[in-house]
Amino acid sequence: SGLPTTYCHFANGKLVVSSKTERDGFTPRVNKKGTTVYELFHDAFTGRLESVAVETNDYGTQVKLTCTGGGPTDRYVISCGIRSRYSQCLAGAFMTLLNERADLTKPVTFKPYEFPDKQDPERIVSGVTLMHGGQKVPTAFASHRTPDADLSGRTKLPPPVEVVDGKGRPVMQNGKPLLNWQDQEDLFAATYSAVQAALSGPVAATPANDNDDPNSLPF
Repeated sequence: SGLPTTYCHFANGKLVVSSKTERDGFTPRVNKKGTTVYELFHDAFTGRLESVAVETNDYGTQVKLTCTGGGPTDRYVISCGIRSRYSQCLAGAFMTLLNERADLTKPVTFKPYEFPDKQDPERIVSGVTLMHGGQKVPTAFASHRTPDADLSGRTKLPPPVEVVDGKGRPVMQNGKPLLNWQDQEDLFAATYSAVQAALSGPVAATPANDNDDPNSLPF
């Protein structure tokens, strides 16, 4: 529709806006390719979800959330790896909304996070909280390690599969067995497809919020 588009991604517990050129307020960083990029960090984003797509590019399989925010004049594309913790959190929250037949055209807020694990400070816990209707959306998924008695109605994620060679021996990577997470990736992809189908279905027009300011920012 010709709307100006801002591209963002989740990283290090923040929503990151990247630019190839120097911009006011942006922090320079040299990426893995040795190229200097400029980044602006936000704690949260609020907008209306337009579409969800799963695409494969040079960075692997990515989830792309296209939203409008701060009024109807700007578009934002937020991306993350489909196997990332951010994707797992989003897929679980979206599944909850789908199960509740929630109105996905209403504004949502994404709040990424990252902090050291309380039991193991060297382990970093990351993810993203999804807010809908002003409320935190619980996940419909549980880790594959979760005991059945602790599922509380959640769906246990499929476990990874050990990769083996032609002789049936485990393939090792960095001293650990190489794991295939394809079953989880397929589940997340199916969830995102269901979200897109719900967004594409016949829904009533969403009235503008009296508090919407077309000149405001969604961060």
